[in-house]
Amino acid sequence: MPWFKLEATNEQATSTFEVELMAAFQRAFMSNRGPRDMAMFSEFNHERGATNYYFTHATQKYASELLNCIGASLCELPRQP
Repeated sequence: MPWFKLEATNEQATSTFEVELMAAFQRAFMSNRGPRDMAMFSEFNHERGATNYYFTHATQKYASELLNCIGASLCELPRQP
């Protein structure tokens, strides 16, 4: 199943953007009673100097408004380190 991805510039990731994004995700997560299939994680992309935020496919079911608001797009399953 596809996931969702948002690429944020280094300036965005170091500003209040990341704090606000995490808070919005946490609100959606908690208001849906902590669904096991809803998750978000991030990784720094050294080549692009940006932070990638990934959301499980199920996040769309619980927080589609958040995904739309931040402009997250469909992506393949992120590679594992």
